[in-house]
Amino acid sequence: MASGGELAGAARRYAIHGAAIALAALGLGAGGGIAVAEEYPEPQLVFHVDMAEPQRISSTIFNANNAASHYEAQLLDYDVRLVLQGYGLQYVTEERLEGSAYEVPEAKVEQRDQLVARLRSLASTYDGVQLEVCESSMEEAGIAASDLAVEAELVPYGATRIEELQRQGFSYIKMQ
Repeated sequence: MASGGELAGAARRYAIHGAAIALAALGLGAGGGIAVAEEYPEPQLVFHVDMAEPQRISSTIFNANNAASHYEAQLLDYDVRLVLQGYGLQYVTEERLEGSAYEVPEAKVEQRDQLVARLRSLASTYDGVQLEVCESSMEEAGIAASDLAVEAELVPYGATRIEELQRQGFSYIKMQ
């Protein structure tokens, strides 16, 4: 039979072992810090914008805005990209793109202009939001960088840019 001193020593060892398990579960190491940065890297989102439907563009802008607003409220660094290609070009220029596959019908010009303004506002409001426009699509539509109504980085190909961002850890989002 164990003596009172042996039982007290065993209880202390179990208590220390249990505390070590609890600290490990909380992410606390010998240095006393919390290992949050390793578990939760900077949020990175890439929105694919290649659609003509204004409601889908509106939804994309709405969701990108909500993400940026949420991350800023949480005091997080973040990186949100909107990669625009194909029909997405309609929303980065005030040109009608007449004669191209991406021509904006006269009946939709006012709605398109409102979305261009919202996209411009989104990118200028949040430092963590960046627009990237496909140069190949621009060439196909016959528009130059000077025709853009938004501040954007030009990328050679939208699809390959999205793939590069995904390899860097960006989460892919496309509104349906």
